Amino acid sequence: MHSFSGLPNIGKLHIVDATHIKLPPVLSEWAYVTKGWNVVKMHTRLVVASPDVYYPDKIVPSNGKASDHEGGEFLIESSDATYVMDRGYMDKIRMNQWIKNNIKFVIRLKNDIRIQVEEEREIPEGESGSNLKRCQSNIRCRKENGAGTISGISG
Repeated sequence: MHSFSGLPNIGKLHIVDATHIKLPPVLSEWAYVTKGWNVVKMHTRLVVASPDVYYPDKIVPSNGKASDHEGGEFLIESSDATYVMDRGYMDKIRMNQWIKNNIKFVIRLKNDIRIQVEEEREIPEGESGSNLKRCQSNIRCRKENGAGTISGISG
């Protein structure tokens, strides 16, 4: 019998990302972005229910001009999962709302964000990445140095 409580010591993850699907111009004038680039964008939420069980549970199509954070508005909802997403989904107002609503998330930072680190942990040797930082619950403009991660994970 499978346990669908997520990953050991982490819990459920909802990975949020988007991809473009290129369409032939002759059939997709409605999807025009720029010359030779007619696309639809598929904003997707992938549930990681266990180490070997994962599936997309929500897909929101848009035209290719829609930004990632616009698609995130429909994918990031109250849940017992931790959301993992790239910096395209970053919106300071929305991130503060997630924290206020106890929505757990990990996100790559844009260069214009300043954070106050509450806790920093090193990534184990042999794994890629930099340090994981837990930040205070108010997201502000202007970032300290280098790229980083904001974690809205409490506790």
